[in-house]
Amino acid sequence: MNNNELQDDGSNVSIFEYDFSTNKKYAPLARNALRKLRTTRHPDIVKFIDAVETETSIHIMTERVRPLRSTLDDWALKSQQEKEDWLLWGLHRISVCLQSLLVSISTF
Repeated sequence: MNNNELQDDGSNVSIFEYDFSTNKKYAPLARNALRKLRTTRHPDIVKFIDAVETETSIHIMTERVRPLRSTLDDWALKSQQEKEDWLLWGLHRISVCLQSLLVSISTF
């Protein structure tokens, strides 16, 4: 993952790369996942911006994300109650997202 800025408007983005040379047998799965990612829209899922697909790799651009590890390290400064509140909110948002995905899958 690399963080960057869009040249058009200076928006912060993250770029993920999947290199087929490291594991070619998963290339069809990666291409299928990219196709599904392009059509998945939900406020609790990272916003997809663009993708570039070549014979050797896929580059996916999303809204700026931050690794969970660095976020958790910052939590060391928060009170125990604040940590629990954020964890409960996060679990709630994950459950809402999963419910939405399950409903959309069952409509296929």
